Amino acid sequence: MVTVPLLLSLPFLLAGVAARGRINVTVTGDVLCAKKPAADVQLELWDGNLVSEDDLLASGKSDKQGHFSIFGVNDVKTMGNDVYLLMTHTCGVSDPLSCTRTSNYPIGPAKYGSVYEMQQVALDIYTTGEEERCE
Repeated sequence: MVTVPLLLSLPFLLAGVAARGRINVTVTGDVLCAKKPAADVQLELWDGNLVSEDDLLASGKSDKQGHFSIFGVNDVKTMGNDVYLLMTHTCGVSDPLSCTRTSNYPIGPAKYGSVYEMQQVALDIYTTGEEERCE
């Protein structure tokens, strides 16, 4: 008897999951250090979560000319999800052989489902909360 209502409600439950959908974002641009192209900058596109760990959507590196393009997609979960791009680099660090900085760039919901062209990103400008890390 209990399985009948559960089976009848299954299509509605599945429809709710499908209605939640997925979000995607593409971020492109050029990274610069001291007004010169920054090659091999490590890129990580993340989906921030309020309750659980953040989800890594994609990773990559800038090319020799400092250009990058990164695409990520994830399930839509709750209001308040924040997509952000981390760039790990050696621009402006005290020792480029053993130290890095990670810059955090928020990607607002208005950019979801489209291409966000950051244009030129000056890595020598520090972002909020950024620290140098040395090994």
